Amino acid sequence: MATLVRGFNRLDREQIDQQPRLLAPRTLVGRTRDDWPTGDSSMNTNVCSTPYRATGQPLRWRMLYAGLLFALAGCSQPDVLLADGQGARWSEWEGRWILINYWAEWCAPCRVEIPELNRLHHEGADRGVVVLGVNFDGVTGAALDRLIEALNIEFPVLLADPGLRWQQGRPAVLPSTLVIDPEGNLREVLIGPQTLESLGNAVGLSIDH
Repeated sequence: MATLVRGFNRLDREQIDQQPRLLAPRTLVGRTRDDWPTGDSSMNTNVCSTPYRATGQPLRWRMLYAGLLFALAGCSQPDVLLADGQGARWSEWEGRWILINYWAEWCAPCRVEIPELNRLHHEGADRGVVVLGVNFDGVTGAALDRLIEALNIEFPVLLADPGLRWQQGRPAVLPSTLVIDPEGNLREVLIGPQTLESLGNAVGLSIDH
């Protein structure tokens, strides 16, 4: 047993040593994310640069842990967990366009874009369009609930980043939106805040203003 404990301790130290250091976040105008005034959407910029690596456990270990839990729970369990406590499966959205939007509290352009995504979520639901969100900072639990309420996000928010399904890493700038076609293929990545019109164009949907 002592040998097993020593082995795990050594593994933990090796994992910590191998994790890259978090570099200071920057924006395209040379300001850190702490400089963004909360709720200020009048800044003369279109996107926010993101940290090179989000804090917390490495994504590969979180994915491995989630996969282990899924395997133990049985294949009938949902493979997508939402912030509201609901579960879903990607198969439920087959044949639909899916927009996966990355946002953060400190990203002023994200705040500008969210109302456009809300409208597409409501008006596109019956027209084959699914809008999903991902918090870039990986906030969970009550803190995530507070952010969703504060930013008035009305579309579902995923608890885990699904980007690896399409070989996509963390976005370099925010907001970023993955556009998934009805066949399940990544069609394009939209960079910067989108309007209802540009979102509709991305999924071949015409929505009256």
